[in-house]
Amino acid sequence: MNHPSTAAIAPLANPRLQPEDTGLSIPLDNLNDVIAFSEQMAKCQSLPDHLRGKVADCFRIVLQCQQWRLNPYAVAEKTSLIHGKMMYEGQLVAAVVNARGNLSRRLDYKYEGAIPNLTLTVFGTIRGETEPREIRLTYAQAIRINKNENVAKGNTEQQMAYIGARIWARRHMPELLLGVYTPDEFVEAEIVREDTPSNQTEGDTLNATVVESTPAPA
Repeated sequence: MNHPSTAAIAPLANPRLQPEDTGLSIPLDNLNDVIAFSEQMAKCQSLPDHLRGKVADCFRIVLQCQQWRLNPYAVAEKTSLIHGKMMYEGQLVAAVVNARGNLSRRLDYKYEGAIPNLTLTVFGTIRGETEPREIRLTYAQAIRINKNENVAKGNTEQQMAYIGARIWARRHMPELLLGVYTPDEFVEAEIVREDTPSNQTEGDTLNATVVESTPAPA
């Protein structure tokens, strides 16, 4: 297949990894490189079914991994296709926030109380700021968000951490997850449509589920 050789990728992130990085070690400097890599990736028989033989979908994964500087094959294993939309697992989202979220330290998780009154507070401090930004998530909210019942089936704190990390990033670092959705978010949209009064917007309802602190000036 012939491709234009002059098309270049906008430098969302430097694809040439530094020694401390653990992602893709092959530099992809232009569109030809990405297309060629995607074509090869789509031939992998151990890829998830929704990506095997799908060059365009692999292309999307590779581009996303250029930005995140992560291994496309590892990321592919944490995706699924739901109603024609690419979904990313909560574990992957939490990993991306910690690895690429420009944080001065990894996210911190504080649990208070016990089921059914368990509450999680997620703290994250952005580089250059002195105070952590936070969100709170209750067990009841997590159960409602996580319709596949993983929160209730066990390993509750871990599942709440995944949800909390994603909510924290949506609130405080939305640019990191542009175009990236978890399966839970489709469920949340349905909850909002069912529960939003006619005089309240969907955004108002979602905003009411988290409490954030205001960071001190750097």
